[in-house]
Amino acid sequence: APPRLLPLALGGLLGAFLGQWAYFNAIRNADASQVVPFTASYPIVALVFAAVILREPVTVSKVLGTLLILAGLVLVRH
Repeated sequence: APPRLLPLALGGLLGAFLGQWAYFNAIRNADASQVVPFTASYPIVALVFAAVILREPVTVSKVLGTLLILAGLVLVRH
């Protein structure tokens, strides 16, 4: 089973590298006060993946929380 873990580990390392590279490029080209809130918007992605892949229920509170995150991103962007 350990050889099967190698592609997963390499994918994780590649994802981490690409994520940090994108973050530093974004910080270099925009204000940190605008970039950092977008990096903290991962709960939106987690909600979508949890609903689609794990078949978790999407509740009203989760939708409201997601809408609040999106509203915050819109406010910070302008």
